[in-house]
Amino acid sequence: MNAIQYFDWGEDDKGIPFCTIRIKNFFNNPMSNKFIFDYPPTMFSLITYSAQGSVEGHQYKRTPEVRREGNDFVWNMYIKKKFIRDRRKLQVISFSYANEGSVFPLSNTKFSANIYISNRKVKRNLGAPQVEYFERNIGASIGRGIEEFLMFEDNNEAITLSSLLGKEIVFELI
Repeated sequence: MNAIQYFDWGEDDKGIPFCTIRIKNFFNNPMSNKFIFDYPPTMFSLITYSAQGSVEGHQYKRTPEVRREGNDFVWNMYIKKKFIRDRRKLQVISFSYANEGSVFPLSNTKFSANIYISNRKVKRNLGAPQVEYFERNIGASIGRGIEEFLMFEDNNEAITLSSLLGKEIVFELI
């Protein structure tokens, strides 16, 4: 092997582990019986976020690691390194998992949720659904509104994209 095979050019499609999404008691809901989550190889995950006035998107085509743990639906998100450096305050962040190229239809199921990041509760926007799903795709989002930033309930600390690295984000269905 020559030296060039070991060199990382920086713009590869590998991605790094970002965070874990857990939807508590997802499989307790009778509607979740229709959800198909273990159907490779055409799965992908998507992260979209808005931070201090700009909208960023990141689609990562790596087959996400999804699993059922008890009654929880859990999946690991991956992101490119360049996004980790973003320290702007988040206004909205959405995590999506899709299977077989499907998109959310109009007849999806929506839930509100209490949201925790490493056991710290996030202030939520009342009335806005945080979890949506239908058969082969699921989305979970945290949002506060166009003029407000995401923050923890205990001390109003702002949440940044880089602060989510390595954390578990729990959506506890209401």
